[in-house]
Amino acid sequence: MPATKTAQNGAAATEAAATQVGEYVAAAFSQTSTVAGDVNAALGSAVLPVPDGGSGPHPALLAALRSAVGHHGVVVDPSMTASYSRDMMPLAPSGSPVAVVFPTDTAQVAAVVRACASAGVPLVPRGAGSGLTGAANAVDGAVTVVRSSERRHGPAGARHRYEILTPPLPGQRAELSRHVLASGAQTGGAGDPPMHEPGSRETALVEQGTVVLRCDGERHELSAGDCVTFDADLPHHFENPGTTEAVLLAVVSAGLRRS
Repeated sequence: MPATKTAQNGAAATEAAATQVGEYVAAAFSQTSTVAGDVNAALGSAVLPVPDGGSGPHPALLAALRSAVGHHGVVVDPSMTASYSRDMMPLAPSGSPVAVVFPTDTAQVAAVVRACASAGVPLVPRGAGSGLTGAANAVDGAVTVVRSSERRHGPAGARHRYEILTPPLPGQRAELSRHVLASGAQTGGAGDPPMHEPGSRETALVEQGTVVLRCDGERHELSAGDCVTFDADLPHHFENPGTTEAVLLAVVSAGLRRS
């Protein structure tokens, strides 16, 4: 019986510690990204860094992160997570995060902290990546947490909602964005991003629903899982002909002005 009581007390202490750290991280996120070093110091006693065990997070950790922030709030593709490996200081050492998560409130931040603490995985809080000290740089095998407020959004309440997911780093040659189209909506309206620069290319992947791409006078119908690449400097837009929301990811590469 005493052993059971000790285990219960230990579990309660762990839960309380995770909650406290989660609240501290959330509070830090309401400040500037320069507090990242202090947050890392606080997290040092709560999580144990582990070597990178492979190309992505452990399935149990991935499931916990997606449970915390939603499927679309977790990015594990190395070609995308690499953008979140360092801030603006090129000389500071950095590693490769196994996942980047985008919590939207304090409760989600606390859930991410608990998941990482349970898995023994280091957690790196990050703002816009504009720091000059390397305080937001990832370490190998870490989970990087990005404030949702640092992502660039389209107009609130629009029938075409979008977020630019990649950080605004100098010299960046590709940009990832996520688009949600209401039934009957299309891109290219007021408040949408401008036409892409000459020489740029775009690759779009449909996550959900049916999307029609109209590019240079041609019509292409795409379903969930379909992917298309085209010259992004040609007149084009996406439409949602379906009765439910459609979701797509778009990657636009740099044009001639940045070649």
